Amino acid sequence: MINKDFCFPSHGTFPLPSGEGPTSFCLDDYLNKRKGGKYKPGYLSDYFSLDEMLKSEIAAREGIINLPDKSQLKSMEFLCRNGLDPVRRGINKSVHVTSGLRVQALNYFIKKANTPEKKAKADRGQHPKGEAADIQVYTMSSRELWSWIIKARIAFDQLIDEFGSWVHFAVSEKGGAGVITIASLVDGEAEYKHLSRKQAEEFLV
Repeated sequence: MINKDFCFPSHGTFPLPSGEGPTSFCLDDYLNKRKGGKYKPGYLSDYFSLDEMLKSEIAAREGIINLPDKSQLKSMEFLCRNGLDPVRRGINKSVHVTSGLRVQALNYFIKKANTPEKKAKADRGQHPKGEAADIQVYTMSSRELWSWIIKARIAFDQLIDEFGSWVHFAVSEKGGAGVITIASLVDGEAEYKHLSRKQAEEFLV
């Protein structure tokens, strides 16, 4: 059942269309109970708010409701507290999230997943689970940020320098293989180069 008075930090309450959105619960109440007042209202961790993990110009333009269910919310908390916060503290500069949670409909749209095969591939990503964020630090290049995270030995599932523009950073409670990747465009097609930690040392700056 959908809660017609779904609560959302900094946005008050608003109705959700029948059959869309997360299972019924109030995000404000959930965050307050989980954190016991430790974080600022509407924040998942010391530095990162729920709003910035959900914002999406594409979702707004396409009318897609990009709101989490409880599992996605818990995953975002873990990502923020155990991945993004350590980066923010260590760099001591603002870390900007350009893409956080992508609900299935949003992820399909971004990935142009219009066949069963493409949808299955899109579903394997970590953005729809709330386990990944694309990030930038405005005073650093994506390669510098990517390099800093590797050197800092922060645990991650996947780390990608994507096209020299942003860093895809995935951290989950189940833990991952620490996959290190560089993505680039070759003849207009995306090419992903997977590296061992030793191989990655050649590309660090």
